[in-house]
Amino acid sequence: PGRRCSAIGVREVFSEWLEESRPELAERYAQLYARGAYLPTDERRRLGALVRPERARRSNAERFERSRAKPRAVAATDTAVAQDSLF
Repeated sequence: PGRRCSAIGVREVFSEWLEESRPELAERYAQLYARGAYLPTDERRRLGALVRPERARRSNAERFERSRAKPRAVAATDTAVAQDSLF
């Protein structure tokens, strides 16, 4: 009672936003995601090849240290910043 299910999913909302904001990309995204939520294997491999060189430049030790780094302490004088709405 009182619950309402939305018939519009994330994909539809994103597609609508893309069409309005970046119409030059809308057709390509529609083609890439026509079969589902994941990119086709060839496209995943192409993108993976683009990011691999950067990852290979860092040693395993550097990646490990970065993941173990402690987060910066927030000073008491820091003020909160309001986040803009996505839509």
